[in-house]
Amino acid sequence: MPQSGRKHQTLSLQILNQMVNRFGSPTYVYRGEVIRGAVTTIQAFVKKKKLNLHVHYAMKANSNLTLLGVLKDLGVGVDLVSIGEWKRADLVGFDYHHRIFSGLEKKKSDLEPLMALPGAGVRAFHIESVEEFECLAQLAREHRKVLAVAFRFNPDVDAKTHPKISTGRVDDKFGLSAEVILGLVEKTKSPMYSGINIEGMSVHIGSQIFSLAPYRNTFKKLNHLKFAVEHRLERRLTYLDLGGGMGVDPLGEKVFNWSGYFDLVGESFSSDTELVIEPGRSLVAEAGFLIAQVVAIKKDIGFKSPIVVIDAAMNDLMRPALYDAVHPITVVGRSGRKEKMNVVGGVCESSCHFGSHLLPSSLKPGDFVVIGHAGAYGASMASQYNTRPRPCEIWWDQNKNGEPLFKVVRRRETFQDLIEPELMP
Repeated sequence: MPQSGRKHQTLSLQILNQMVNRFGSPTYVYRGEVIRGAVTTIQAFVKKKKLNLHVHYAMKANSNLTLLGVLKDLGVGVDLVSIGEWKRADLVGFDYHHRIFSGLEKKKSDLEPLMALPGAGVRAFHIESVEEFECLAQLAREHRKVLAVAFRFNPDVDAKTHPKISTGRVDDKFGLSAEVILGLVEKTKSPMYSGINIEGMSVHIGSQIFSLAPYRNTFKKLNHLKFAVEHRLERRLTYLDLGGGMGVDPLGEKVFNWSGYFDLVGESFSSDTELVIEPGRSLVAEAGFLIAQVVAIKKDIGFKSPIVVIDAAMNDLMRPALYDAVHPITVVGRSGRKEKMNVVGGVCESSCHFGSHLLPSSLKPGDFVVIGHAGAYGASMASQYNTRPRPCEIWWDQNKNGEPLFKVVRRRETFQDLIEPELMP
């Protein structure tokens, strides 16, 4: 994501030592100015291209309350995929109209309390299954409400990303086919379904997409379905949610074409239809990093490369183990000759591996490494596997003089936090 023109303070050895001395390791750090720059850059594109478009942040990328508050103040809405995320949005104070409730698993028991709120506490529910459609229709009847919904369309478009982050192919678990959607649209003509108000359509075809071709194909199919739905409803839809998935390259070799993307959006849809996009990673990934300490450097005659053991592990940052994701790793304060080293964590799984990296040969136990592009799907996916407390999270901003300001936005867990819910025999 291209940043704003403001100069960002770099991570110096002095700042790193200041963080480590205050907060320990491993520790997540989020840079406020980078997140603000990412949001304002998108908003500037939207204004320049004269698009009727609103940004809804995909909260699953990073649901830290402080981060959410910053996004809310910037005028960003949220895309939610669980009742827990809805409650986080409520704590932060997002307007109901700026909350879109997506996700495959919406249980009646979770949604029931929302029925007492204006608009059920959301702009719309994005329907992913026939069962969800029936559940919402039942809730509408029981509570004598009219619920705003949008159908998530599976366009059968392969975005050519990692299989585990592809969501728009016909065999993926997300969304509904055009045929099923049109059948449900017909159902809403029955008095039994008068509590369902179809406001829009949504799509999301995957993550880490750099080519515009999958978006072009998807938008064409979405428009075709939109017109078919409007023909059956005999009225216009209110909005279209175009999803997210804009690629962020941790190695800096590829850059997503935001200007081209918004040109494509403007060409594909009429200006009288409100549009929504759901960026997640592209707003926060570059803003976050994970500090970890070197515990040991294993060298053996049989090793092709030294093995660097750090105190962060797959429970802290799951993406490399889950998706074979690459995160850059640097060592602040050491220079000179570099050699290839395998960086691993201490969790007792062979997949607890952060990849092979060129690191200074002078690296020693006690040094600190910085794992970059960890602002998205890092802390939000962290677990307590191997009875390991999750890291603390730090917010890094700067005052009017450009001096760094740090604050804890999620404290480090303790052993007591881990066992508190358990019942002793």
